[in-house]
Amino acid sequence: METIASQIEAVIGVWFKNGRTLYVKRSDRMENYPNVWSLLSIQFTPEELPDFTDLEEVQEVMDRMSKERLGEVPVRLIHYLKSARCSDNPMQVPVTLHLYQIELESEPELNPEYYVDCEWFTPEEYTKVSENATCGLCMRMWSDYCYQRGLSKTRFAPRVGQDDEQ
Repeated sequence: METIASQIEAVIGVWFKNGRTLYVKRSDRMENYPNVWSLLSIQFTPEELPDFTDLEEVQEVMDRMSKERLGEVPVRLIHYLKSARCSDNPMQVPVTLHLYQIELESEPELNPEYYVDCEWFTPEEYTKVSENATCGLCMRMWSDYCYQRGLSKTRFAPRVGQDDEQ
């Protein structure tokens, strides 16, 4: 289970195809952002992943996420998308996230300690289901990426601040 630390570092896996993204609903047992629709993620230590651009090392973290959270459904890392850092969050600690495009071999078998549901949403559908929910850095990063790359005509989450970009 996640623990609140003096800083948080995590990899975020985004599986998207045909205008839809796979979102997971976080368990109420999650300390950070419980009960919200989000992206697949797992925390890591700097020692575990000293170079977030080394895709072989990142794949090992993704494999751990698969084992712990996704019923060991294989995760294929496609490529790095972007990173951001933010201290303005409910945990009140610096958070650094690295976003990667991934594919899963099949729909995940969710571990209810972490995720209680998964669903493919368009940006508009995500906006509806996440209305009034706390929006974390990973969703702001994904929204910015989709908007900047033309995958979405509108942002579906608040922008990442200039001070947060890496």
